[in-house]
Amino acid sequence: MNTLKKSLIALTVAVAALSGAAQAHGGERYGHEHRHGHHKGDCFICTVDKRQAKQKKRIREGVRSGEITQRELHRIREQRREVRWLERHFGEDGHYSRGERKRLVKELDKTSRMIARSKHNDAHRHSDRYAYHNDDRRYDRRW
Repeated sequence: MNTLKKSLIALTVAVAALSGAAQAHGGERYGHEHRHGHHKGDCFICTVDKRQAKQKKRIREGVRSGEITQRELHRIREQRREVRWLERHFGEDGHYSRGERKRLVKELDKTSRMIARSKHNDAHRHSDRYAYHNDDRRYDRRW
């Protein structure tokens, strides 16, 4: 009886320890645990997040300077929305296959090209064709 009691207590403690360890990994995002032990730069989704943050900054700068028009901004937003959807959809199972990673990188590259072309073409928000009467603060709240 005494050994049965000790075994039951040991089993209870082990189950409690395992459930506590599982809860410690609560930083999940789209099936991705950020506390995964990867070295800096080894994590695919972290790289995607960094690229998206840089793109967001470039878009904000382009809107503030007038290099990105309202129409261009709308198209870029649609593309970024698609990338975020793919990121969530592909990460639902907690793993990104080689094909999924390749597709996400391709879409991020496409977004980056769209931003670069929009910033460096001849269309400006303050020209006659793209005259808008809103100030830049309106765009900052959306980001």
